Amino acid sequence: MHLKAAIDGLQNYILAYPGQVAATIRDECNAVSQSYDMMVSTWRRGLPDTMRGALYAELTRRCYQAAAQLKTDRLCTTSSCLRHLHDTARSHRNDWSYDALRSSLETFVAERDMLEIEPPHTRQAKELQLYQTHGVLMDDVFNYFVTLGPMGRFAADVRELVTAPTIDPIDQQLLVSAITVALLDVFDMAKLEVLAHAYLHAPAEAVRQRALVGLALGSDDTLCRLYPEMAELMQRVAREQPAFLQELTELQMQMVFSLETENDARDMHDRVLPDIIRNSRLRITPHGIEEMDDDPTEDMLHPEQAEQRMEAMEKAMRRMADMVKQGSDIYFGGFSQTKRQAFFSAVSNWFVPFYTQHPGIQQAWQQSNMQRLVERMLSTGGLCDSDRYSFVLLFHQVQQQLPQNVLEMMRKGEVALMDMQPGDGPGTSPAYLRRAYLQNLYRFYRIHTARADFASPFADNTYLFFTRSVLAGVCDEQHVCEVASFLMKHRRTADAARLLSAREGSMATAAGHLLCAYAAQRCPEVFAHDAEYHYGQAMKLDPDSVRAIAGKARCLYEREDYAEAGRLYGNLAVMRPQNTTYQLSAAACQACRALYDEALATLFRISYEQPDNADAERVLAWTLMAAGRSDEALRHYDRLTANGPAADGSNAEDMQNRAYCLWLCRRMDEAVAALCASSMTISPSDERFLVERGIEPTEIALMREQCTNAGI
Repeated sequence: MHLKAAIDGLQNYILAYPGQVAATIRDECNAVSQSYDMMVSTWRRGLPDTMRGALYAELTRRCYQAAAQLKTDRLCTTSSCLRHLHDTARSHRNDWSYDALRSSLETFVAERDMLEIEPPHTRQAKELQLYQTHGVLMDDVFNYFVTLGPMGRFAADVRELVTAPTIDPIDQQLLVSAITVALLDVFDMAKLEVLAHAYLHAPAEAVRQRALVGLALGSDDTLCRLYPEMAELMQRVAREQPAFLQELTELQMQMVFSLETENDARDMHDRVLPDIIRNSRLRITPHGIEEMDDDPTEDMLHPEQAEQRMEAMEKAMRRMADMVKQGSDIYFGGFSQTKRQAFFSAVSNWFVPFYTQHPGIQQAWQQSNMQRLVERMLSTGGLCDSDRYSFVLLFHQVQQQLPQNVLEMMRKGEVALMDMQPGDGPGTSPAYLRRAYLQNLYRFYRIHTARADFASPFADNTYLFFTRSVLAGVCDEQHVCEVASFLMKHRRTADAARLLSAREGSMATAAGHLLCAYAAQRCPEVFAHDAEYHYGQAMKLDPDSVRAIAGKARCLYEREDYAEAGRLYGNLAVMRPQNTTYQLSAAACQACRALYDEALATLFRISYEQPDNADAERVLAWTLMAAGRSDEALRHYDRLTANGPAADGSNAEDMQNRAYCLWLCRRMDEAVAALCASSMTISPSDERFLVERGIEPTEIALMREQCTNAGI
């Protein structure tokens, strides 16, 4: 949109909804309009102005920021959830200046540290009061920043807040999450710069990784022309932080695991958990969970069953552990219902890092007498912060229903949620921190009752941030191909094609062009060049690449350039003499060029050397039929179709070609029955083949009618 159109759009909205527009927005819009009119007036008088371009850009940004603030205000008006967050934060606290906010956050840290010198009999009460007061403050901080419009000059102060070593990293993580949620709803370059600064300079790794997620997901390609420094920012981050590209690549792949969360949940529900429950000594009754008594008679009659049950349960537990290690979110299904607890009515609690002093779980934590269990759980991993809070609250509710011996084992730390080896799970590794945070985000954007009021980063058209042009100068070919290969492995070929097509012009290696070719064969509509082009480029870069030569030959064969395809297949047969497929393909190209003698010489030799090679017999049968030796071809097709139509339709073409042989042999009734049995129709290329061998068009029409009457 042009600047003039944007100004007019804003002014029309202000006129249409005067009561919904803040005076500051109205004044800013009028100021931008007046400056624009003055600039146009100067230009129309032919007066030179070296700053005209800079002024136009500045006015465009001011117009966008006014529109962004207007959109934020609109969201806070139309969404009951956002309106509640907006009003609550501003009713609890009037002074949101940098100095006041930093003072409050630093005072909490100082008072918390002072608790160490408090006598034991007063420490617990003071700690409880301190964390309750601070919990209210941080909830307001989160709500304020989620509903904050463009930061403007306030961004410099916020950069200090998210990196200051005197502020609790838990508070900084929550602040970064609030900025991310707001950024996803309404883009703000200042917020993106805050996240970049936090990623580069925050002392705590957990803060850095949350900032990385926001930085990657919050970039906006649609505003690249308005904010060209967005791409420059990404490149600067890459220069200053060498791990940025690798972590960005890992994050993109972790996003795919997030999208597969519900499939993993179904797998857990349908396969893994039933195996664990079926082979355990526990049973679920209307009165709670009970431990089954040992049956001595059963142990004597079937002593091997106990061992088999144990092996089956251990196998299921190992599968759970393997899923966690691979990045699967196995606990989503189990804990999704727990998000209805009152604890999660506060939006900030979906994002706050787990700590046992949280006011929302303090009572449950102290009364449940399960500290050793949770400490063991935290040392083995698998749960994100959101699910840890759910676990504490849920266990507090159901502990009375657990057998006493199980409770005792849990208190001693002898039972954990997962049977994983030390070091397998949570810790401070960047990959783990990102994964846990993404799981927090996924739960909020998938489960929260007001999720429709927030822009989800997990939507199909937004999750693939690697395609964004702002990252073109950062994401090199190696990492693009790594992500594309990962997407293909996870059956997201269309997304892989979208990514590769966005980068196909910069591919400089054979591997990159091979990936493009593979994706272009499946999604040709998104590529500027077809698969044949990319196979050809791969051949230029690596003349000995078998995959490139074979792919190019296949493309040539499909567009009926049999001479060139045959030459390439012949080269492959020399390069890989042990691979019969290339010899068969070369012979097929000769047959298509009516070089039947040369083709048959190769095919008879292969059939003699490999009498059980069905592919060799198939090519031989077709070549004999094409050469006018239908009687001989029919014998081969009889062998290939001896068992009738395959249930999966794999021999349908053999059935069809057998019908053509019968037809060419003038065995018409059998030909009709065979073609009907194949369930195949006569294609235009088949029609040309038959006409060239003496079948009249009228006969073909009659055959189609017979098959149509038979329901084919």
